[in-house]
Amino acid sequence: MQLQALLGVFFKVRAPALAEDLPIDEEVWLRRNHSYEYIVELYNQNAINCWIATGLYCITFVISVVMFKINQRSNYVQS
Repeated sequence: MQLQALLGVFFKVRAPALAEDLPIDEEVWLRRNHSYEYIVELYNQNAINCWIATGLYCITFVISVVMFKINQRSNYVQS
């Protein structure tokens, strides 16, 4: 969970090590005359995707904890 959020931060600061993970479309990049703005857009989009995934993981974790507590309580009552 935290690593996904950190990955989003690294995409946001445009870490050069993550350049290979960008979904660069060569045709679009050529149409934009190899502009740096296109690369920045891709970094930002990947950062947002990482943060969305982190949010979904957090929601899933909270739901799992709630269900665990409910099941634990119902098992105690049945015993």
